[in-house]
Amino acid sequence: MERAEKATRIIDGQPVYIPLSEVDGLCVHWVQSLIYLFRDYIDKAGLEDQAVKVNKKLLWKTVGKIEKREAYYQIFHSTVQRDDQGLHLDHVIELDELKTAAIAAYWIMKYQPFWYSAQAPDAKEVSYLNQAFAVHFILSALSGVAEQAGTDFSVTKKQREDLQYAFNDWDLSREALMMFVEFVGEMIINQP
Repeated sequence: MERAEKATRIIDGQPVYIPLSEVDGLCVHWVQSLIYLFRDYIDKAGLEDQAVKVNKKLLWKTVGKIEKREAYYQIFHSTVQRDDQGLHLDHVIELDELKTAAIAAYWIMKYQPFWYSAQAPDAKEVSYLNQAFAVHFILSALSGVAEQAGTDFSVTKKQREDLQYAFNDWDLSREALMMFVEFVGEMIINQP
C-alpha cells in the first residue's frame, strides 16, 4: 500500500493507527492524521466531539517543529563524507517512529492546539486535554511497535495516571521524552 494511501485511510476514518513516519513528511497529512488521532482519543475518553476545538495555526506550528526536528536529525546525526566533489551525506539517519511520536507529543503539550469549549464531565480530563492526548498518542505508538514485534503491550490505569501526572507537572525536555519512549519501545521489542 502506498504511503499516501495510508494517510488517506486515516482521513476516511478507518480506526487504525498509522505511524506519522509513514506519511512521507507531507505536512497536510500530518495535520489530518493528528486531528484524526485526536478525535479517536476524545471518542475513547467519552468527551463530546462538538465541544472540542482545534487551533489549526498551532497545529501547523506543531507539525512544523516535528519536520524541523527530522531535518535536524538528518543533518547532525548523519555521516558526512568529503571527497573531490565536496561534502555529501554518506549515511542518512532519520527519526524513527518512536522518536517522532515523542517529538509530536512534546510539541502538542507545548503548544496545546486542542481545547474543550463546553462544560466537561471530568474537569481534570479537559484541563489537561493536550497532555492526556499526548499520553494516548505515545501509548498508541508503543502499541503499534508491540504489534509489529508480535509482543503484548499494555499499561495499568495507575501507570497511565503516573504518565499523565508526569506530563502535567514535570518539566520534560524533548530529548528526555524521546529517550523515555525509545527505552520503553526497546523493552517491548526485546521481550522474551
